[in-house]
Amino acid sequence: MSSDLAGSVAFVTGGGRGIGRAAALALAAAGASVAVVARNGDEVRSVATEVEAHGVRAFAVPVDVTDRGSVHEAARAAEAELGPIDLLICNAGVGVPPTPVWEADPVDWWRVQEVNVLGVLHTVQAVVPGMVRRGRGRVVHVASLLGSRPTPGVSAYACSKASLMRLADTLDGELADTGVRSFAMSPGLVRTEMTAEMERHVTVPDDAWTGIEASAELIVRIAAGHADPLSGRMLHVDDDLDDLVRHAATIEERGWYQLRVFRGRAEEGPA
Repeated sequence: MSSDLAGSVAFVTGGGRGIGRAAALALAAAGASVAVVARNGDEVRSVATEVEAHGVRAFAVPVDVTDRGSVHEAARAAEAELGPIDLLICNAGVGVPPTPVWEADPVDWWRVQEVNVLGVLHTVQAVVPGMVRRGRGRVVHVASLLGSRPTPGVSAYACSKASLMRLADTLDGELADTGVRSFAMSPGLVRTEMTAEMERHVTVPDDAWTGIEASAELIVRIAAGHADPLSGRMLHVDDDLDDLVRHAATIEERGWYQLRVFRGRAEEGPA
């Protein structure tokens, strides 16, 4: 077991399977104790057992992130069991079958926002104040490049991920000088139960998929502080993180790796 994160505590939502599970296990392998948070109690307990196999402590927390009171209670319980939370991974998310905006079921469409966005707000409000008081912490919002471009058929999911990108950089600005940092990250196209249910992925060639381990590795590197000069930015698993850090000043100056609109006169090009 690596000791890069020895003594630290992570709170991982959507931790019962997919990217959340992979992140929880990678963080445990790096020495962090992990609160595994998700709706399915059997899944979180199973992942917690896997986390403990790495020789660290785990805490299984069955909770629906759309329930604000339950999320706050889960954070309190996790800190009572494991200690102050150093790393928050906002990964819980859902999607809906592809459909044009005008045919979307409003209840299903809004449910995606409730889980993917409101759930993150609840979790941030439950965890970040403690980080600010202690003067340390990192928050990772699992977003998607689908939130950065028009993606016909998946408006609910794309809008929710665009919201997370904006939330990540806005939160980072609000956290300036507190010692707490906020990041968005894109895992690429990962094989999970959610992506398997999306018709648009049926014909995706095998070499277009991203290994789930890449997301877990990036999250661990963010947790260890390797990406701190890029806080507030959207990091993708395919990026060369070390190279981005070397060019962090230029990225900051030019506003790269953030959701933004480029404006300028047509004859002059983007400005």
